[in-house]
Amino acid sequence: MSGMRSAWRTPALAIALLTVASALVSGCVGPTTVTEESAGSQYDVAALMDPPALNPPALGSLTFTVRDAKTGKTVTQFEPVFDGLMHTVTIRRDLQFFRHSFTDRLLRGAATVPVSFPTSSLYNIWTYYQPAKQKTQVYKMTVQAGGEGAEPELVEDWRRTKISYGLGVQ
Repeated sequence: MSGMRSAWRTPALAIALLTVASALVSGCVGPTTVTEESAGSQYDVAALMDPPALNPPALGSLTFTVRDAKTGKTVTQFEPVFDGLMHTVTIRRDLQFFRHSFTDRLLRGAATVPVSFPTSSLYNIWTYYQPAKQKTQVYKMTVQAGGEGAEPELVEDWRRTKISYGLGVQ
């Protein structure tokens, strides 16, 4: 028992033990993979997901750092896009989940937005931002949260009126 007490005095070892224990208890159903799509922009975007491994249903955050591709300098001045500095749209591949999130501030030159992954599936994520005095930019990535999940069953529906969760659209 005294060996365990001394392990808890070393913060790095304690964090490593807690991480392994939580992964074992959580019953992770599959890996989390992130695929970023480069669009040949004049900006390089680095995206960091927290937590890096997901076990849906999971909440997390994406932190974006934008750099000028020519100079390598971090961009810290942005024009508002839809009243925020960065907007992120997350859509599950079966189109049954949609989430819009945004931030209106930077912290240490980076923008953080909340994200949600309710089930194991592939999610498409689009992030909109506009460096000062430039055009609006779009950064695209996909996130495989947990295992692949069921293949989507997309069916054409030509009805013009839709009601979902009490909300009607015509």
